[in-house]
Amino acid sequence: MNIEKMKAFAQAQRESEESTEIRPAPKPAEPEYQPEAIYIPIEDDEPSEMPDDGFAEVSNEEEPKLPETETIEEVIAKCFPEDKSYNIELDRLLPLRSPIFTDGGDLSELSSSIARMGITEPLLVRSAGNGEYEILSGNRRRTVAEQLMWVKVPCRIGDGKLITDEYARRIIVETNRQRFPELTLSEQIRVSAVLGERAEKELGITSEQLELFGRLNALEQDFLLMLDSGAVSISDNEILCGIKDRAILLDVLKQHPEMKLTSGKIRELSSAGALTEEVILEILKPKPPVMVAVPAEIISEYLGGKTAEEISEVVSAAVRTYFSGIWDSEIDG
Repeated sequence: MNIEKMKAFAQAQRESEESTEIRPAPKPAEPEYQPEAIYIPIEDDEPSEMPDDGFAEVSNEEEPKLPETETIEEVIAKCFPEDKSYNIELDRLLPLRSPIFTDGGDLSELSSSIARMGITEPLLVRSAGNGEYEILSGNRRRTVAEQLMWVKVPCRIGDGKLITDEYARRIIVETNRQRFPELTLSEQIRVSAVLGERAEKELGITSEQLELFGRLNALEQDFLLMLDSGAVSISDNEILCGIKDRAILLDVLKQHPEMKLTSGKIRELSSAGALTEEVILEILKPKPPVMVAVPAEIISEYLGGKTAEEISEVVSAAVRTYFSGIWDSEIDG
């Protein structure tokens, strides 16, 4: 046996062991986060029996006036005595019969939050009959849940015997305070009716505008939405307020979407007396173009060298600008 060779081999092994760096075992990589449809907080996922929510048909009786000193927290505590949530299918959740908010606004931030954390604040609903529920707070959450392809969302079911329509409207408005600056004109009209005198401060409108909005609030939602699209002006809608047969007019407009309301046609409808379907169709049907005479000095000063089509376009644009200015001045009060 070669002792020297064995010593050299042992020395080399020791040096190798001493120079080897001892490293801890690598930690397993954390799994990438995957958003899930989380319903929280929930006590009963599939309750055998929903609570008695006291659904009642819409009544024509005047509702008692709500105490002005009640805060929204007190209203919710009274109308939702049970702090218990149920997972309810999206298909069974409906907007209020007379919706106040029709434009959900930008949902990107809310969508990101719900995708990461789920719905941590249950929707507030009341019975609409037939196993369906009206949403009093949470329409935007329901929309996002549908976009995320959820099936159910957590809801608190209010006491239908206590939640009058006036309470329902107040809950809807008060739980959407943060959206006041971005409201559409039709939403401002609906909200101002709920807030009453508080609308001057909370919506930043004048007493004259509040009075005007109070008159316009009597209109059906379809006519108010025309304000948002610019199809009609505020003055046009004031004239519509005086037409008693608006229900017939709405039916005709729904059956004939090609027919549009204009300022001139609204004035014709207002002066026509009793409106029947035949009268409305006669007024709304397309009319042949009206020939307008432009004074020669206007042609010479501003429109010299232009064709008849170009002159028609200039005159049409001037008329639109003129009436748009009147509409804007009405809004500004």
